[in-house]
Amino acid sequence: MRNRLRKLECSLLVLTLMFSGIAFIRPVNARQAEKDDIHYVEADKVRAILSINAGGDATVYGKVKGDIIAQRIVVMASLQKYSNSQRTWLDVKSWSLEQKTHTVTISKKYKLTSKGTYRVKVTGMVYTSKGSENVSAVSVVKSY
Repeated sequence: MRNRLRKLECSLLVLTLMFSGIAFIRPVNARQAEKDDIHYVEADKVRAILSINAGGDATVYGKVKGDIIAQRIVVMASLQKYSNSQRTWLDVKSWSLEQKTHTVTISKKYKLTSKGTYRVKVTGMVYTSKGSENVSAVSVVKSY
């Protein structure tokens, strides 16, 4: 009985550690550890939004918010249309904006010329004195 209880306690401990977000320590060299620590952008701070009205007016919105130490951010927003024949997303129109700040927002309007399935892909490059980081997000797919 005591053995069974001990096994149950060990199993519960392992499950608790697995789901609590506590990582097991693994050996890494100093260079890899330094590389792993580079995080200049919070994932929930990258936005890609597309809206299309009945007349075919598309509004493209992209936002990248970097850490306070960000010195410069370059944002590219691409309006993309799905090609059934090529089975891939093709750029219809792209815009870019670069600013020396820790938050960059791009908002553009575009008149769609054909029916189809569209999305927006936002890509950002955040630069700091320590290096740079690429981030991206894709909007919800919209049909016109």
